[in-house]
This record gives sequence, structure tokens and C-alpha cells, in this order.
Amino acid sequence: MNENGMSLSGDKHRLAVIVFTDIVDYTQIMEQDEQLAMNLLKRKRGIVYPLVDSYGGKSVIFYL
Repeated sequence: MNENGMSLSGDKHRLAVIVFTDIVDYTQIMEQDEQLAMNLLKRKRGIVYPLVDSYGGKSVIFYL
């Protein structure tokens, strides 16, 4: 594979990574102090999203 991600056969390869992040005791925090919980979530996103973007990645949020 060369530096452009092309294999010797000319096929383009991409690396896929799945990352799950969590905030410890988020449900309990949300029950006790919703504003704090939302601030923690905003702070986490402020760290994770720019990091993912810096590697050309894509963030997908999926809730069950």
C-alpha cells in the first residue's frame, strides 16, 4: 500500500474505527442536576468531535 492508501492493485482502502464513549453515572447526574449533565455532555463533545474531525473522521450519534 502506498502513502495515498492505494494497494498495489489500485484499490483504495479505508480504515474504519468504532468508538463508544460514556459519561460515568450520567443517568444519576441527569436526575440530580440536569444542567450539570448537559454541561458534561457539551464538554465531552467539545473534546471528541474536534479530535475525530482532525483525522478526517465522522461522528455518528445513535441512541437506543
